[in-house]
Amino acid sequence: MPADVLVHAASLGMTFDGRHEALRAVDLSIRGGEFVSLIGPSGCGKSTLLRIIAGLTEPTAGTLTVAGTTPSTARRSAHKLAFVFQDPTLLPWRTVAANIKLPLELAGVSRAEQGRAVRDGLRLIGLTKADGRKFPRMLSGGMRMRVSLARALATEPELLLLDEPFGALDEILRQQLNEELLRMRAERNWTAVFVTHNVVEAAFLSSRILVMSRSPGRIAADVPVPFPYPRPPELRSAAEFARLCGDVSARLRSAAS
Repeated sequence: MPADVLVHAASLGMTFDGRHEALRAVDLSIRGGEFVSLIGPSGCGKSTLLRIIAGLTEPTAGTLTVAGTTPSTARRSAHKLAFVFQDPTLLPWRTVAANIKLPLELAGVSRAEQGRAVRDGLRLIGLTKADGRKFPRMLSGGMRMRVSLARALATEPELLLLDEPFGALDEILRQQLNEELLRMRAERNWTAVFVTHNVVEAAFLSSRILVMSRSPGRIAADVPVPFPYPRPPELRSAAEFARLCGDVSARLRSAAS
């Protein structure tokens, strides 16, 4: 296995309660610095695969390595991994700043380092020090998701896992946050695995798109995205971008049949 492979799965499988087979014989390799999107029909196991990578679920078959080892659920955090869920999951009784620094508090990081992380996080998502004193209920849905991203990035992860973080947002806001996410990645250079149902979103963000089959989920296609970073918003209206989206959509329909 090449030294730069960060995540590697071989014949990975997941069966729940001995009856429902969610994943079957999943093989994948993700190199450091890649942005890989998982796309597929509902119920194909995309989120299950992401949770296995995160160490939140243990597979029932095959092997998974993160940074060259096969850690237990308890040890996987050592690989500087962060997870962004579908909902912002902010604590409503904590301010924006207190939410951002929460993972550092739990890790026993010094207050000085927590303060630096909050300042960097607020700058990264375009908020002021005064915004840091607000509570989640005072923020829009898009801004709450920005705070969730800042909290995940506070630990300076090597690997960022995102489970449809923009799925509940309108299209204009989704596009804006896609652009913000790429800006943040350019600044921090983490590896990303991103679950989405949106073909345009996957094409705009990714260096590779993995199309999964219907349940039990498998990797049905591995589609490289040829566009260099940084990616301007105008890319979405380019003819070659439309052709890529058409190709991925066709593979998705085939995988769902």
